Amino acid sequence: MGATLQALGVAYLLYRWGRFPNSLSRWGDLARFFTLAGPLGCLINATIGTSSLVAGGAIQTAAWPTAWGTWWVGDTFGVLIFTPLILVWGLRPKQQWRDRRLPVTLLLLITFGLAAVVFNLAQRFDTQGIQSRFEEQANILAGKLTDNLDQYTEVLAHLSAFFHASTDVTQKEYQRFVTPAMDRHTSLLALSWNPAFTHTERTAIEQKLKQLYGEQSHLKQWNPQGELIPATKTHTYVAVFYISKPNKNQKALGFNVYSDPTRKEALDRARRQGAAAATARIQLVQQNRSQNGVLIFLPHFSLEQEERPSQLEGYHTAVISIGKMMNTVIANQLPEGVLLRLYDRTEPAEKQLLYATSQHGLQATDGAPLKKLTGQELHSFYDVPIAGRQWQLEVIGLPHYLDAQSAKTGWLIFVSGLMVTALVGTLALMVTGRNMELEQTVHKRTTQLELANRAKSDFLATMSHEIRTPMNAILGMTELLDESPLNDKQKWYVSTLNRSGESLLVLINDILDLSKIESGHLTLEKSNFSLHQTLRDAIELFQYSAKQKELLLEHHIEAEVPEWIEGDHNRLRQILLNLISNAIKFTEKGSVRVELSVIENRQLLFRVSDSGIGIDEEKQREIFKPFTQADPFTTRRHGGSGLGLTISNRLVDLMEGEITLESRLGQGSCFSVLLPFKKGRTNSPQALHKQPQKSADNPSILRILLVDDAEDNRLLIQAFLSSSKHQLVMAENGQEAFELYQKRHFDLVLMDIQMPLMDGYAATRAIRAWEVENQRTPTPIIALTAHALAEERAQVLESGCNLHLPKPIRKQRLLEVMAQFSPKNSIH
Repeated sequence: MGATLQALGVAYLLYRWGRFPNSLSRWGDLARFFTLAGPLGCLINATIGTSSLVAGGAIQTAAWPTAWGTWWVGDTFGVLIFTPLILVWGLRPKQQWRDRRLPVTLLLLITFGLAAVVFNLAQRFDTQGIQSRFEEQANILAGKLTDNLDQYTEVLAHLSAFFHASTDVTQKEYQRFVTPAMDRHTSLLALSWNPAFTHTERTAIEQKLKQLYGEQSHLKQWNPQGELIPATKTHTYVAVFYISKPNKNQKALGFNVYSDPTRKEALDRARRQGAAAATARIQLVQQNRSQNGVLIFLPHFSLEQEERPSQLEGYHTAVISIGKMMNTVIANQLPEGVLLRLYDRTEPAEKQLLYATSQHGLQATDGAPLKKLTGQELHSFYDVPIAGRQWQLEVIGLPHYLDAQSAKTGWLIFVSGLMVTALVGTLALMVTGRNMELEQTVHKRTTQLELANRAKSDFLATMSHEIRTPMNAILGMTELLDESPLNDKQKWYVSTLNRSGESLLVLINDILDLSKIESGHLTLEKSNFSLHQTLRDAIELFQYSAKQKELLLEHHIEAEVPEWIEGDHNRLRQILLNLISNAIKFTEKGSVRVELSVIENRQLLFRVSDSGIGIDEEKQREIFKPFTQADPFTTRRHGGSGLGLTISNRLVDLMEGEITLESRLGQGSCFSVLLPFKKGRTNSPQALHKQPQKSADNPSILRILLVDDAEDNRLLIQAFLSSSKHQLVMAENGQEAFELYQKRHFDLVLMDIQMPLMDGYAATRAIRAWEVENQRTPTPIIALTAHALAEERAQVLESGCNLHLPKPIRKQRLLEVMAQFSPKNSIH
């Protein structure tokens, strides 16, 4: 009933004073809404609920304030945290809240998640503190165990010194010497002297045993059933002769220790090493084989005059109860929930366990069953060396030990995190409301920017096409004019015209490249190519220019540089050509050197150095800016647009590389390009280019279909082929070309792209579809187009063309391509 009344009351408050419904995008609206719905509204249910509990006798009247406060705080937190989610996912109109769902939900989840993370970190720090204290306690236990074992060895060493100091130790003297040690070390069951002797001495030893301990005393050993029987005849005996507390250890007197394999192994090891040796876990004679223990044997050798050991006389032995030893270590101080396990790692896995505390962790016994662990315990391991064996102590902290040690501070942090989550949820509505208004403005402006970018892309493509189309005619006709009979002056005119046209084309390409880079439309391609061949081709291209200026143009490739790499072959070539061209352009005498090496097998290093005019240090930063050269006089003397280095710098950035300059005025320059690389495949298709191809000077006679809407371009191609025997058929658009292709057989199609009625893309697709439908062998189609951008090239090849040849078309290049696609070299 309280919850219902609270819901009705809050609804009235919000409607009357909260000005709701509204978008909750203003601070005042949010403050009113959450104050009324949260702290004020929650007074209703808390008051009614706790009062009902008091009236019903469920709680005492004195507990009412605490119960009321807890109820009110819990309800308030619940409203503040969950109300934003209810608003964005449940209210109408949904359009007003839909776009706010994700940010509000994510903010709440992230804040709550951070609270949970901080809680976990606090718990982790708490756990680390527990673990630190646990390891400190475990280290103390391991230290006490090590000290006990060291003391046992010291007692045996004192016994050995006592025997060396006395000519003949009697039984009474032995008892008097070992009694204090036995009193100090309660875990010692016995100390004994075990002489070593041969069978010839057996009778004398047994006579002494009878004199000391009575006529029933004799040498004995265990039979396979575990019963003590007279010792069998053997060459070597090691028998218990003196022993502490002989009345309590009567069964051990005369026992041939050497008859037991486990004891024999330790005895032999002690004799060989001349040092104390411990046995594996054994069953003790004096305890009727009912108690586990270990023996430590210290060999005793007679001393010569130089006090060096010579002949083995016997062994001083410490008999240790594992259970009593561990009880001494624990000393009733083992914390609740901590287990101990002691292992002998020298033994096989199934025999390693020496001791384990009981599963309740209270009573320590060496025969307790092992508690099954859950994987949530703390573990500490300590190596404990003992007389040639490697023991290991494992200390285990059970989950309830961790709970008892916990400080519980994480929960306080978690409650604080809930308060922050509630605050973030409240503010998230205001922020998303404001963002909704901003998003509408941003969307409008983004649409305008996208239209502007699209217009810029269209402009680049149109400019490229419209400039290359007349340049195709200009350069092509210039090439034809150069082939005609001319006098020297006319040849100079034509050469100047051709050189100027080429320079204009380079400038146009540079401007278009720079525009694409700056607009973000230039993308790097990825192909497998020969790096060595690319550099050699670039050098070969400038050999004539260098020779004209009497310059030495040389290159060097380090041995570790890979032959094949993956990357953008054309753009890497463009960088090299720009740098080499600049070096030759600004060098009047001396040399230009290109070096290629690898840095740390991860980066390629290109170095292009020259002995040219150099660049002043103050102007070196300016040369990578567009249309900039070091000196205005340089432009007038050497020419150039100042775009080559700018484009190279931008391309290197796109390749995630770095370009640097070292130069001194009058002493030359050195450009260094550092690029990451990935090794390529050695069986690259580019290797096919090295295969012999049909010569462009003697191609087969081809039936060629030329498709172009521009008459100048058709006449130019016709003039290029006029001296050949090729049969040329011309069409003005794609529709006409497709109709001709269906009626006649052609060996090659030269296809323009931008044409009326049917463009080159549609015509190529129509031809390929007709070939498939009529089971015709595909005819090579070469796109001769002013569309030269990379995305346009990809579209041309996707439409079905075999090759993309951008305008302006050069005669020699056209003839080479035609020879490549002659019938014997056709690509199917």
